[in-house]
Amino acid sequence: MFHRGDSSQMTESKRTSNIKYINPKKIHVELPSYSGERYEAMVPDTLDIQERAVLAVHGLTSTTDPDSDYEIYWAALLNRNPVYMFHSWNDTCWSKYVDTLPLLRLASGSTLNMHVEHRWLEVLLHMQGTDGLFYFPKTGKPWWPNQCYGPAPPGKYYPYYQREKYRKNQVHWKNIQRFVSVDVLPYP
Repeated sequence: MFHRGDSSQMTESKRTSNIKYINPKKIHVELPSYSGERYEAMVPDTLDIQERAVLAVHGLTSTTDPDSDYEIYWAALLNRNPVYMFHSWNDTCWSKYVDTLPLLRLASGSTLNMHVEHRWLEVLLHMQGTDGLFYFPKTGKPWWPNQCYGPAPPGKYYPYYQREKYRKNQVHWKNIQRFVSVDVLPYP
């Protein structure tokens, strides 16, 4: 069984310096208080939604890489001995985790791995450009150039840059030139 955690034991979230975000400013984030009434009660031996939510918090926050700003490991090879997780372009699904985690914390009262949630919120703000869009960093994440389907991450290898049809559409052309120059991938 996993414990709900204790916010007084929250560790400082690790910051990775080799990942280059579009917004390099130092960002301070205050996590919201997950307040509410907590109590123990004797209930029938049925499905415990609260305990399931605690397990989900553990699952979301424990499959992360502290050396890569707590980026999730989306891919795992379970048919290997030992089983292992690795990074791929699928790691961008972490936004689903960021959306889900506060709801699970409210349902469970869990404060497990609050430092991971804290760093995710900082990273999210680092990914936001001055135009309000979010950009995935490519520098510091070597798995990006080789594992994207469709267009490769922008930079000097961005495939649409040379296509004539995009040169004719000034809106697309302007965006492509901007993406090529900033070495990050726009977040949909």
